[in-house]
Amino acid sequence: MPLYETQSRDESNETDVFGADWQAQIFKPSIAHTITLCKLRLYRVGSPGTVTVGVRAVAAGEPTGADLASGTIDGNTLGTATAGATVQVIFTTPISLTAATSYALVIRVPSGNISNALGLRIGGVSLPTNPYANGDIYRSADSGGTWTLGYAGDYDLWFEEWGMDVGSSLWIEADKLRYIDGTFLLERATKYEGEQETF
Repeated sequence: MPLYETQSRDESNETDVFGADWQAQIFKPSIAHTITLCKLRLYRVGSPGTVTVGVRAVAAGEPTGADLASGTIDGNTLGTATAGATVQVIFTTPISLTAATSYALVIRVPSGNISNALGLRIGGVSLPTNPYANGDIYRSADSGGTWTLGYAGDYDLWFEEWGMDVGSSLWIEADKLRYIDGTFLLERATKYEGEQETF
């Protein structure tokens, strides 16, 4: 399963998400494809509860509208080390992305608070600022009602965006996720809570 957009060069700082405080990473695919999952570097403070990651359209540089696709994880199962761990979020209904069009990964923890929060690793300190050139972090203090550019545009989330080439197929059969693009078949056991996977 191909990796498309990514900022995995730098994770030298951290930020957090809880309650009405949401964060989003803008990204711009260079190749048209179907997004199936994303990976983030995460940790928890306290017991944040359900973490939701959505894919949204972008207008005037900011996230807009409802989720086009979304997935959830149990934030209470994350580790507490602030170095974080790579965690994948599978989107329930994969969607097609258009090349050279901006989208947003929108991360929120609605039941969280300052003592029960999601920690995210971000980059922009160890490397020259703005490690991902095709997008920025945006922040919302009102559950996505309004957005502002985060950190003066100098930082980006650590993220990986995975999917399928146009014309590929993905389905679940016999408790395995199967992916075929006409040249090969990839099988893996369906992810269960607490398991970590790599492609």
